[in-house]
Amino acid sequence: MANKKITDLSDLPSPAGADVLPIVDDVSGSPVTKKVTVNNLIALAPQGDLVASNNLSDVASAGTARTNLGLGDAATKTVGTSNGNVVALDSTGLPAVDGSQLTGIIATDSTKLAIASNLSDLNNAATSRTNLGLGDAATKTVGTADTNVIAVSSGTVDLGGNKLEDFDASINEQTGTTYTLVAGDNGKVIKFTNGSAITLTLPSGLGEGFNCTVIQYGAGQITFSGTFYNQSSHTKTAGQYAVTGLISCVADAFVLAGDTAL
Repeated sequence: MANKKITDLSDLPSPAGADVLPIVDDVSGSPVTKKVTVNNLIALAPQGDLVASNNLSDVASAGTARTNLGLGDAATKTVGTSNGNVVALDSTGLPAVDGSQLTGIIATDSTKLAIASNLSDLNNAATSRTNLGLGDAATKTVGTADTNVIAVSSGTVDLGGNKLEDFDASINEQTGTTYTLVAGDNGKVIKFTNGSAITLTLPSGLGEGFNCTVIQYGAGQITFSGTFYNQSSHTKTAGQYAVTGLISCVADAFVLAGDTAL
């Protein structure tokens, strides 16, 4: 083979272990060119170097390496909310965790409220209620004694024998000659002011207990139409300023009382 410069030789990207390389032996004494295999050369290379492609899998002790890097035991934990996980804040703050597992929490900031105190550590409870938009009913007790607030129970209100006073009746004023009662008329005064004859229809579906007061305030006499009963079999009001009452004692039937006429 003709002599060539080393730089003119073909490149060998992946030499085999048995491939040979030229090497100068006894450089400082009597230099002689000899050969050496790739395997023998690698065997003489310093041992313990880490290979980049191994991504640190070739360290002798991963634990010792972490210690030398100054890492704590959190370095080997998984982020999450299960037992043994470390919790990481998200975009809204602390993620949902089991609060029963939080122990040893001590409030050291007097400007913060402690969960265990149940708001007993508020600076001013009254001001806090105001800031929450609560009215004075918020501090009242449900019952029928003085200063109590009354609660509806099973659709009824028990006043506990107390008087109900100083209230105004709601008036539904009608100016036409026909009208049909609606559920919203329950407990109201229906005032008719027309001077001509008026027909008041008592529909079904208003429910047992419906009641209202009917006044013929104008000259127009009111005729009641529907299912109702009257002690004198009357079906009309007696005249101007007549006051009558309608009470539904059974579903879809009324009792008519007061200033009535045939």
